Amino acid sequence: MVQKSLTNALQELTTFRVRGHRNSVEIVQKGLFVLEHKGGIKKLGDERMDGTIRHNVFRLTISFHLVWDFLEQLSTAAIDIGQLELANVRSRILRNAWNAHK
Repeated sequence: MVQKSLTNALQELTTFRVRGHRNSVEIVQKGLFVLEHKGGIKKLGDERMDGTIRHNVFRLTISFHLVWDFLEQLSTAAIDIGQLELANVRSRILRNAWNAHK
């Protein structure tokens, strides 16, 4: 049930980005749902844009962009509703990822 809800939240957030949806409260709620579930960010990298299997390097590039787009969407919505601490989540996640791969 949680896996399906996580997938739904990610799909809705992607649709919101594509369509320019600007309900910041809803975006923050769904974004927090993704962040609070173990593997939520990783699930972004599992999305298939066109149903095809991609080569590892290309898949890594796409995964990075999906994660970056998600974090940017969440940060922007958080700033919009005054949740500045949440808005800093993107920089914290990227800093942790960078330090882990040094």
